[in-house]
Amino acid sequence: MAFFGWLSFKEGLPLWWSYRLNRKSKEKKEQIFESIASTRMNLLMSWTNDRWASLSSRAEEVIRFDYDVNSLHDYLQMSKQRSSYFTELFLVDAKYTVFASSYSSHIHKNYGQDSIYAKALKRVFDTGQPFLYGPVVDTITEELGARTSKFHDAVTLFFMQPILKDGRVAYVMIARIPNDVISDLIQREAGHIYQDSGDNYIFMTQSNLDPSIQQGIALSRSRFED
Repeated sequence: MAFFGWLSFKEGLPLWWSYRLNRKSKEKKEQIFESIASTRMNLLMSWTNDRWASLSSRAEEVIRFDYDVNSLHDYLQMSKQRSSYFTELFLVDAKYTVFASSYSSHIHKNYGQDSIYAKALKRVFDTGQPFLYGPVVDTITEELGARTSKFHDAVTLFFMQPILKDGRVAYVMIARIPNDVISDLIQREAGHIYQDSGDNYIFMTQSNLDPSIQQGIALSRSRFED
């Protein structure tokens, strides 16, 4: 039947009948789902602010090493272990070259003008403001493996924290976080109040820095699909 759209008659009829029986409670259920969405949003905002606070304190510590690469390498390895979510901490200079990292194989990698990170790095160096970039596909994330999520691939978030010295951005500290951490945060089972409610997703509304990211693309994935 066309009425059920992409659903088969067997699937669509019970849902239609359930809606008819419960249509008087539609407004109340809408309010419940709005509350769930608000809770999810507040959770994500709180989690993000905690990550920025963590990086800000690290920025104050790391400036003391003053380009001592060996000390910076040791510090980044130790500091990464203190985080539940970071899979790498690394430092990029004004030439967009990684000069210190908790992952030694990443050192000396250059993210020049042709890389997907160039615009984001330029923004941080130009403005001196932190910037959350992603999700993007980065093979190093897959190499490093998962931290907190049993789901894992190459999709990545980068928290970019400027390191200021004498009033200018000396370099940028970047925290690598697998994007599936976000999916885990919003897919808590406590949110599945209704059996047929499905999963929770985040979708892109508008990507200003990288127009190649399509509007409406899902930025998270289901916990119940591969």
